[in-house]
Amino acid sequence: MKNLIQVISELDKCLQRQKELQGAVNHLRQLIPEENNRLQIEAQQEENEIKNQIHQATRKASLELSTVVESTKIAYQLLDEQKESCQKSWQEEISVINRLYTHSSTGELSTGELSFYSSCLSWNHPYWNILVSKANGYKPLVAGLAPEILRIGELLIEQIEPPVRVPAIVPMRKSSRSSSLKAGHIGFFSSDTESRQLAIKAIESVALRVISSFPLRKLKCVFIDPINMGNSFPFKALHPFISGQKTYTRSDDIREQLRELTEHIEQVIQNYLGKKYQSIEDYNLEAQSVAEPYRYLFIADFPSGFDNQSWEDIKSILLNGAKAGVYVILHIDENLEKPRNFDYRIFENYCTVIRPAFGLNTGAKPKVGNVYAGYVTQMTAGGAYIEILPDIQGFVPLAKLPTKLSSERTQPSQTRISRPEDVLSHNQRITVKVTSVNDSKNEIELTCLDIHPDEIIEANRKDFRSLNYKNNNIARLFEMRLPNGLAFKLELDQPPPDQQFNQVIDTINEAIKSVKLETVSFSKLFAEENLSSKREWPNNTQQEIRVPIGLMGARDTLDFWLGENDDGLVVSQALLAGKPGSGKSYTLHAIIIGLATRYAPDELEMYLLDFKEGVEFQIYVDPERSRNRGIEEELNEEKALPHAKAISIESDREFGLSVLQAVQSKIEDRGTKFKATGVSTIKEYRQKTNEKMPRILVVIDEFQYLFQDNDNITRQLNLIFEDITRRGRAFGVHLLIASQSPNVPNMSNRIYSFIELRMAQQMDKNTAASVLAEGNTDAVDLLDKPGKIIYNKDFGRKNHNEIGQVADISLDNRISSLLKIQEITRDRGYQRPQPLILFNGSRPSKLSHNRQLMQLSKMSSWLSLRDLNKQVLNEKDWIVQENPGVAWLGEAMRIGNHTRAIFRRRPRSNMILVGSSEENIFGILGGMILSLVHCYEPKQAQFNIIDLSQPDPDNSWTELSINLRNAFSDYFDIVVGKRFPDSENNIQRGEAVLAKTYEEFERRLQRREENPDEMNFGASLFLLYAMGGLNRAQNLRPITGRRGEEPSSDAQRFLQLISQGSELGIHVIFWVDDLKNFLKMTGDNRSWLTHFDLRVALTMPPDDSRILLGEPHAQHLSRLRAYCRDDSSTLDLEKFKPYAIPNESEIDRYSQQFQQRSL
Repeated sequence: MKNLIQVISELDKCLQRQKELQGAVNHLRQLIPEENNRLQIEAQQEENEIKNQIHQATRKASLELSTVVESTKIAYQLLDEQKESCQKSWQEEISVINRLYTHSSTGELSTGELSFYSSCLSWNHPYWNILVSKANGYKPLVAGLAPEILRIGELLIEQIEPPVRVPAIVPMRKSSRSSSLKAGHIGFFSSDTESRQLAIKAIESVALRVISSFPLRKLKCVFIDPINMGNSFPFKALHPFISGQKTYTRSDDIREQLRELTEHIEQVIQNYLGKKYQSIEDYNLEAQSVAEPYRYLFIADFPSGFDNQSWEDIKSILLNGAKAGVYVILHIDENLEKPRNFDYRIFENYCTVIRPAFGLNTGAKPKVGNVYAGYVTQMTAGGAYIEILPDIQGFVPLAKLPTKLSSERTQPSQTRISRPEDVLSHNQRITVKVTSVNDSKNEIELTCLDIHPDEIIEANRKDFRSLNYKNNNIARLFEMRLPNGLAFKLELDQPPPDQQFNQVIDTINEAIKSVKLETVSFSKLFAEENLSSKREWPNNTQQEIRVPIGLMGARDTLDFWLGENDDGLVVSQALLAGKPGSGKSYTLHAIIIGLATRYAPDELEMYLLDFKEGVEFQIYVDPERSRNRGIEEELNEEKALPHAKAISIESDREFGLSVLQAVQSKIEDRGTKFKATGVSTIKEYRQKTNEKMPRILVVIDEFQYLFQDNDNITRQLNLIFEDITRRGRAFGVHLLIASQSPNVPNMSNRIYSFIELRMAQQMDKNTAASVLAEGNTDAVDLLDKPGKIIYNKDFGRKNHNEIGQVADISLDNRISSLLKIQEITRDRGYQRPQPLILFNGSRPSKLSHNRQLMQLSKMSSWLSLRDLNKQVLNEKDWIVQENPGVAWLGEAMRIGNHTRAIFRRRPRSNMILVGSSEENIFGILGGMILSLVHCYEPKQAQFNIIDLSQPDPDNSWTELSINLRNAFSDYFDIVVGKRFPDSENNIQRGEAVLAKTYEEFERRLQRREENPDEMNFGASLFLLYAMGGLNRAQNLRPITGRRGEEPSSDAQRFLQLISQGSELGIHVIFWVDDLKNFLKMTGDNRSWLTHFDLRVALTMPPDDSRILLGEPHAQHLSRLRAYCRDDSSTLDLEKFKPYAIPNESEIDRYSQQFQQRSL
């Protein structure tokens, strides 16, 4: 029950809950219409707002769209205007080209137009046909700059209708208007045999254009042709200044040439350009006379012949060459194996690249629809990559590759492929079409054209060939990509026909002869000095000697200096070397004249020695006479360079030794003074004493001649050179030695160790090894023209080179400078402290150069033998009772008096002369007689002359004996005998004169037998027997005796004269042309020679020289040289230069001076 009540209670509750819920439902039903109405109102409001926004957006879009439409209209209008402007500009350019073509035969072009004109014309234009167009045809430039552009062929412009051809022009050199890194460098690529042949011919054509475009002597070329062995560059006939020595084919030569070019670039950039100049053009504009020629490197078949070092050098040249005026034009053969460590992209970065044309279309970028013939570069599972343009690839999906072709059908089958290798192979060429281009992802999708095999062949033909619009021939085309990215096809120029090619080369060769190398003017260097007679020399030599001799770069002077500079660096000795034609002589002249212009003679003394054949130093003796170098012309020593203490021309070793001994004695004298003053250097001495002490400069040209023989002279020279180079620095004594061949075998190696300054001009590297230090010999490759010099103050060590150009001191410059110096010294009353020491080895000596003889000839009265020695001769061995007489033979090869022989009344005081040169012999004999007549008082000497020389009116010695007799017969008894007597001219027969002399000998011999103490036998008698050949003296020929040939009776008398006569005052002077003739006359009795203490030898065989002189030295004597030996003294052999034969007027002058004494 209880449970029922609970159930009923629960039921009531549920009913009550139901009522409540029903009430809530009724309430909600009342609210729904109200909410629905509200929501409808809100939705309507929102809809109206959206409609309003759409309306406003529509209006705004309409306004913007109208703006776009108007802008588009304006853009199209501007596009039309730009198109019209481009067409107008194009027509103007065409008009210019047409005008140049049209006026090619009128000669009415400006210089600039002419440069452009010649750069753009094809080789078949009449301008290049020099024989036909002589007046208005090609003429090489002689000045200015080369054009900035270069024609390489003709561009095919396919973008316009109809297609046209215009000259393909590329930059030839870097300029302010062409700052591209590619300016000047050109790379021709080839991919097969045909394109290789065309590319090599094109580079030959380009080489000829470059050569013909540059001004003369402004271009140097290097040709490298490792495969064709020089045939690619047929420029052997071209002037070597342009073409170089040869075309290089070997790897070592290629490496060497590239190294030289990189060193040249380094030299130009570091030493010439620096921070002052941006390019070689800027430098050359200011440098003028020292402007650097451009260098062009032409290479065929790269990379053949190149190694790792060569590749690195090519990179360096491409990167830095343009700034220094060095350009590369090369052919790259892509069929050759590429170097592993060399990236061909460097050519794309730095060269104007010319490649074989790849595609059937050209343009800046591939476009959808373009068709190309490309190469398979890579295959994947999904397709193949195809190179369609250089460095541009596309991808052909597998589905778009061609199906397999059936050999039985002409149409492709529909058999599908599973991988690219089913139809393609690596590097295979296929024809593709661009289907899509995604620039943002740099992706190009291709499809392989499924075309008929015949059409494929046709497409491949079109790939590399195109219609030639000029002559309807098919020509292989190449492609050139412009800096703006546009790519055009072009037909490369080929070189002109051989005849025309040679005409251009011949024209250049002919023109270059008249164009001299530009040089530095010496007068420009000394414009500031401007010496005049009213000014003093501007400098002193207390610290150094310094003078500008040229230029380094465009502005800086190249100074030659020795001594101590402001930084305390001491440079004392100098070596100059250079091959013939390198400008070595000009350098010496610039130094000598420059120093003489800057310093007074009491500040600088010079000793100038020249050992080569030539008269370079003659100008310092007599400047004006140096214009006329006739051998008979006398030099006026009064006009000599006042600074010069000694000057030698074609000197001999003995004279050079003598000069150096004199300089060494000056070091000793200065050493004594320094020690007494308590100083160690010339600078300290001058500062302490205020006394002028000049520096001494010894200049020796071709010094190696001094050391040519390994003999006593060389041993002495080595000691003296070592002493001067080692000690000279402290005493202000400097050596400047010069040579073409500084590698001197007999010279001490220690000498070079004291020579700090090394100056090298053009030479080979073997020679450079003697001048420059190890590792520095390659620097001579930079010396590309005469006058260029390496100046190195640190013993020739590397990294201390200064490269300069020595001034061109022409003959006129030298003469005018020396005359100005003479004027200054004359106006200031300068007098030489001692006479000039002059030795001219190229001419016979003059008696007038003998100062002792000149002193005697000017005496107002005759001197006794005692006074003669006291006032003039100063001989130690001079005994008056011996009635000595001095006979001068010629000019000694040393500083000092001339070579002399003294005849004394002693045994063997006779002279024999052996030699075949009658001119030299009679020069000696003439000098001897003129000397002897000046030594004796009148009638104290007599002369019996037997002259058996060949009579010839053209010989200067034929009348010598007669002239001497006629001039001095009033003062001395002179008898002349010849082969044939002449009573009208008082000429006796030679045998009669010999007999007369022998009679006098017997008379004197009788007197001595009667009185052994008798000393006065009368006047000294000189028998001058000039026999020559034995065939001229029949009376002296040997006769047949019991034991074979024996001396004749006259020969026996001659023997008595030479063996006993000199003690009686009868001296024999005997000339024989050959020692064999003398021995034949004596019956081969060499003991006869012992009666001649005085012996003179000209050139003779070494065995004869040993017999006569005891040494073989006479075998090396030159034409104007002789040896004298005096067995009565301890002196060595003396080399001398015989006197010239005195002519009649010269003899008369001496005779007239005798007459003045008699008044």
